[in-house]
Amino acid sequence: MFQPQVSRFVSIACLATSSCAFADRFEIDVDSSAASVLFEFSVPFSGTLIGDYDPKTNPDGTQSRPGLFGGSGNNPIPCALDLSIASGGEPSSPRGTIDLDFAGIDASLLVIEALDIDLLGDSVQTVDGELALVYDTFNTVNPFSIYPGGIEIPVPLAGAEVLRSEVTLPEPSTVFAAGSKGTIQFDAVIPVVWTIEFDAGTGAQTQEVPVALPLAGTISGAAGSRVVEFGGDTTGAGSQPLDVPVGPIPVPLPTIPTGGTANLLFSGTLTSVEFSTDFALTVRADEVETSVFGDLDGDGRVGSSDLGILISFWGECPGCVADLNGDGRVDAMDLGELFAAWSF
Repeated sequence: MFQPQVSRFVSIACLATSSCAFADRFEIDVDSSAASVLFEFSVPFSGTLIGDYDPKTNPDGTQSRPGLFGGSGNNPIPCALDLSIASGGEPSSPRGTIDLDFAGIDASLLVIEALDIDLLGDSVQTVDGELALVYDTFNTVNPFSIYPGGIEIPVPLAGAEVLRSEVTLPEPSTVFAAGSKGTIQFDAVIPVVWTIEFDAGTGAQTQEVPVALPLAGTISGAAGSRVVEFGGDTTGAGSQPLDVPVGPIPVPLPTIPTGGTANLLFSGTLTSVEFSTDFALTVRADEVETSVFGDLDGDGRVGSSDLGILISFWGECPGCVADLNGDGRVDAMDLGELFAAWSF
């Protein structure tokens, strides 16, 4: 199994124990994770093709003209273009955040406050792409070529790329969680949004795909050495209507007869997108305490809520989180430590 090393932060709004009512933020160091996404996108466009000739900037460029022969000037040719891209599901190195709220854990409720996972880990993924062209009959000059209409012409695309692939939770989701012998287990389906940005030579296109993601996981171990494991996989398909202007996009066509390349430009409108996906994610992570001294509620800063937590533990309290100087008591000395670490 592909096992990258990445870092993850999990913000916990309350320790997963019945004896604590304060928040705990801890860093998660992922030591075994994998993500893979098999997908296919079909993106149809309607518009025109025209040669890249320009009397000033490209006087030797290709000119396009209606019909098999003859004509003059550089004329737009009605056409339809279908862009297809597909990934092979290669494993990637996910990174990101998940925020869990344990405040309702005594009632067997776990709130996933936020989930934001970069499936590519800031990398770029190369995918297969192809353009399928159908156009009215036309011919070109510089170079000379004829293109009979009504025939679909496939044009392979080299270097199509996925620039961004992210999964986010649009709003907090409450799931059932069962705790037993130091382990919390949850198994639910949460609504997420998969955002993918790809460029297959037609310019960067961004799509947001709703996904119902099965998410099962466990949190186990004692504070300071907890292990978080979660994952899920799902498949889906759908379509979205669009009305997005695009172009001009370079479309190099092999000449007929063969031997050259007619350099054309496509301009038009993106009318819809159809997709199918097979998405999988698994993560195992080990806890590492954060280094924000005095941050008792896990929000990354020291403020009034931390002060309230410290006061709630006032008095004899050996080993508790609010005993900042470690003398077994929460008193004025700890209060001074907290104010010294205050975030402004």
